[in-house]
Amino acid sequence: MKNIFNELQQLTAEQREKIKEKLRQKGVQGQEVGRISVAPAQPYYPLSSAQKRMYTMFSIEPQTTVYNMPVVLMLKGPLDVARLENAFLDLFERHESLRTSFHVIDGQVVQKINDVSSFRMGYEVQEDWQPGGKEIEALIKDFIQPFDLSHAPLVRIKLVKIASQEGMMHLLL
Repeated sequence: MKNIFNELQQLTAEQREKIKEKLRQKGVQGQEVGRISVAPAQPYYPLSSAQKRMYTMFSIEPQTTVYNMPVVLMLKGPLDVARLENAFLDLFERHESLRTSFHVIDGQVVQKINDVSSFRMGYEVQEDWQPGGKEIEALIKDFIQPFDLSHAPLVRIKLVKIASQEGMMHLLL
């Protein structure tokens, strides 16, 4: 299916209209699909039903890490740390959900879309650590912490440079 969509995109507007007309003559009825409109800017937004359920569960047990989704990646070779951090900043800038925080205003839980500038990627050098070592296990265990839902971003990223027999290696948490 992907190929036919690519081919249709390459057609001129006139060619696409001819195809639509032939389809109409054969009785094929298309439907217009509306775009999701951008919500007007405001200080706070209402929560979806799913967000309300998750917030309620969090308020019952605020120190839980059950909703955390920790991932550890091993990156081999040289790495431009500034470019990696900028890639994450670009991602947060593009996706408002990654910079959302939650607040109680007049007894109602609401969400706020924050500025991306509050994100900082953690970075440390531990060249005496070895892959698979106990220090790395402890680092990962300590890294998994509950989030304060009133402070965005609700994402935590850390890069750790370690030694390796193959050369430079980084752990991305």
